[in-house]
Amino acid sequence: MFPQNSYYSILDALSEKAKGWQGSTFGCLILVINFTIKIKNSHYVTWKTSFLRAEHLYSH
Repeated sequence: MFPQNSYYSILDALSEKAKGWQGSTFGCLILVINFTIKIKNSHYVTWKTSFLRAEHLYSH
């Protein structure tokens, strides 16, 4: 497993390359994967998810 920072820099490097291959499916795929991973790891999403989960529990 990569340390998180180098993992991100690899993803960023791939994304930069992917921008060059924008037309190709692979390029789009890399951009989507990178975007998804960053969103999943953001604190906002974590907070939002736990908030929604709590809301779901209390609404029953």
